Amino acid sequence: MDLSNSVLASDLYLQGDGEFILGWLTSKHYIVDDTDSAVGFNIVVEDKVMNSKDLTLIGKAGKSGLMINTAYPVGVLKIDLAQWQLTPGLFNAGGFQTKQNQSDINYTDFIKISGS
Repeated sequence: MDLSNSVLASDLYLQGDGEFILGWLTSKHYIVDDTDSAVGFNIVVEDKVMNSKDLTLIGKAGKSGLMINTAYPVGVLKIDLAQWQLTPGLFNAGGFQTKQNQSDINYTDFIKISGS
């Protein structure tokens, strides 16, 4: 599914098998009482309805938070985001959270996020 050039106005939940193309995807800021909170929205990868077996996120030059809320085995989820700006999001102050095992020696073979 190609979501290139999209603008998030809420968290976007992704799951399933296949490829999501996220080129130049950006996030608006959360507005509270007509005031810009300077906090945006997240791409949230989480299995709620089905078990993902082969999920890929690819994109370039995007700007949003990223949360991986399912502890996928290394290799099930593949991420390749180049020139990506991880921004603070609701419930994601650091811009990136994962429940995956980052100490797995193969983790960086499948999860690649490079900054701008």
